[in-house]
Amino acid sequence: MNRVRRLLDPATGKTWSTRCDGELVIISNGFPGKEKHADKPKADAETARIWAEKEEWARLKKNMVLVTPDAAPGEPRMHCYLGGAYTGSLALADVGGRIMCSRSGDSEHLVFVSADGVISKPMDLPPNRLAWKIIHAPALDRVLVQADDQVIAWSDASGAFEALTESRARHGSFLDAAGTRIAWYDAPDVVVKDIATGKELFRRKFEAQIYKGSVQMTGALSPDGSTVAACAQEGEVVLFDIASGESRTWQGSFTQIDKLEFSGDGRWLIAKGRYAGWGLHCFDVAAGAARTDWPDLGDLGNGDFAIDPTGTRLAVTHRGHIEVFDLATMQSVLRFRVEHIVRRADIAWMGTDTIAVRTDYACASLYAV
Repeated sequence: MNRVRRLLDPATGKTWSTRCDGELVIISNGFPGKEKHADKPKADAETARIWAEKEEWARLKKNMVLVTPDAAPGEPRMHCYLGGAYTGSLALADVGGRIMCSRSGDSEHLVFVSADGVISKPMDLPPNRLAWKIIHAPALDRVLVQADDQVIAWSDASGAFEALTESRARHGSFLDAAGTRIAWYDAPDVVVKDIATGKELFRRKFEAQIYKGSVQMTGALSPDGSTVAACAQEGEVVLFDIASGESRTWQGSFTQIDKLEFSGDGRWLIAKGRYAGWGLHCFDVAAGAARTDWPDLGDLGNGDFAIDPTGTRLAVTHRGHIEVFDLATMQSVLRFRVEHIVRRADIAWMGTDTIAVRTDYACASLYAV
């Protein structure tokens, strides 16, 4: 299949496109209906693709955008250049059909990116903070942000961030939400609170381990808000029942955990390892044990994962690719390359047919699934 990319300059209406036909790259540029064409033969098909992608990136950096709403599965629907330096923060989320993601510039801030590549005015984070997780909480009419060790919230109504928790600098943190409930680490306690009523529902002392100079603390809240899971010690994740306070422990073949997420039905708890073994692990919540048919997906040190809104598909980034699995069978249903990436990319589902990507090359993208 020929590779075709068409970029648009929103300011002038001019287009610039590439078509890779084997080792031949065909360039077209100009106003629609008046394009000029040029052939650029290369040594082989792979060299042609690499050259075309490099040329496309140069034009994205000049504020052109790629917008292809009818893209085939695995193909990009949108690319745009965010700009700014790489800080390690690649947080992003679906907020009402727009990507909300982190960006670095004169200040650390968040921006909205529309499906046609329009970037909003920046929303400045508190000084000296990075965003590590973004959650759209429609029930609260807010966007929740884990800004280092503090939870802050943005609302369109106020047009500003408000602090929901105090900062616990260098003590580790996490953030998750379900309905009007949020869970976070208020060192040394794991806390769950109903933001709508202001009632604190759960608090438990949970000392975080220091491992290789960093704090081991990550957690997740079940979709129904009844269970909070947290990893604070090597090789174990503890699940707390919020109503009763009772707990049970998942002891797994991992050292530390970088990310925890429940499936939409609460059946599975998926964990991405950190340090000794960057693999992906899955816990059967009902059975109280590791999932027995879970495949070895290899080292995901620079990878990420996201579960779709229906809870039926799992997307994983790995070595410059995204692979989508049927979560029930863990059979691969789609695999495709991520464009304009150095090593890392974080991902988020946008509905059920699109995956948003924020790369370490400052590219925000949408891919058809």
